[in-house]
Amino acid sequence: MELLWAHVGITWWGVLGVILATLVLYLVYAGALKVFGPRLSASTSTLSIAVLAVLSAIAGRSMLGDSPTLLGGLTAIATLLALEAVMGRLRLAARTLRRGDRTAVRKQPVRRQRARRPTVALVNGRIHDDALAGLGLSREQFLGQLRQAGVHHLADAGLVIVEGREGLTVIRVGHTIDEVLIEGVVGADLVSATLIRR
Repeated sequence: MELLWAHVGITWWGVLGVILATLVLYLVYAGALKVFGPRLSASTSTLSIAVLAVLSAIAGRSMLGDSPTLLGGLTAIATLLALEAVMGRLRLAARTLRRGDRTAVRKQPVRRQRARRPTVALVNGRIHDDALAGLGLSREQFLGQLRQAGVHHLADAGLVIVEGREGLTVIRVGHTIDEVLIEGVVGADLVSATLIRR
């Protein structure tokens, strides 16, 4: 039984050590990606991929200490998820405060960011920042997704729906979407009648 516990369990001091190591390495890794991430992710070279893989492996192994265990791994995962939720909330609060709307931070519960129902984010070239805030997306992230979807001019997009974590649906100007396809979409009332085929 002791042998099994050695592979599965962890002491309370071990839990504290994993949490502390995960916190420090999360901040260091996030900082490194902020500085070097754009260059590494822009390059598809084998070396760039290897550098990212090695950094991830070093960080992951260092979080677990001398002897990785199941409960130590679960502690590290829980800590990482909690840190990401907190940092996401702080980023949203900072963006909202920069725009000058201090009350919106309190209005956006964290669970809405997790749910991510399909949401209308752009109609007739106009971005709806409130919809993006509800999704936990910054304008910069959304614009990046638009570029990846092949949108080169905002005026060319008649309707853009953020499909949860699956990407974007882009309806170009001059095209329509069947009414049934926007039923249940958050913000469907924002879609102009000219974009809907009834």
